[in-house]
Amino acid sequence: MIKDANRIVTVTDRRGRKLGIKRVANALTHFRLARLLGADAGNAAVMNQALMYTAVVSINGDPVPFPRTELQLEALIDRLDLDAWSLVSKVQRDEFSLGTAEEQVAEAKKLVRDDELRQRLGLVQSNVPYDVAFSLTPAQRLAYTVILGQLQGGRFDWSRMAWH
Repeated sequence: MIKDANRIVTVTDRRGRKLGIKRVANALTHFRLARLLGADAGNAAVMNQALMYTAVVSINGDPVPFPRTELQLEALIDRLDLDAWSLVSKVQRDEFSLGTAEEQVAEAKKLVRDDELRQRLGLVQSNVPYDVAFSLTPAQRLAYTVILGQLQGGRFDWSRMAWH
């Protein structure tokens, strides 16, 4: 698995560019994209496309840095185009055995609905350091989440375990 995570597959697209492609299925990539996309991370189609485009780590041997802003992500998408997206999807299926695009969307949907992940990412979005948010006990994580929500004017119903 580690070997696969670090492996870069080089393929040539229709425009003759040599694309270096890495495996997309890792927690850090999902986390970075969720922060970058914000509410749009809940849209499986948007998340899946972003995952595919950010799997490209080089073009013609030149490194492609991971986008840090939505504008950088859009520039990468524009630079690569839909042909590259299809090619990256094919590499993910054929070289990394990640299943079909539909299976990846299904997995992304599961992650998007994962309450524990949502709480942790919400804490990070509220400027709780990543290592703290991902090391809290379930009770601490819930307490932090409720307190931060209340500080933003929310009301939490403990009997329903849901926000009003």
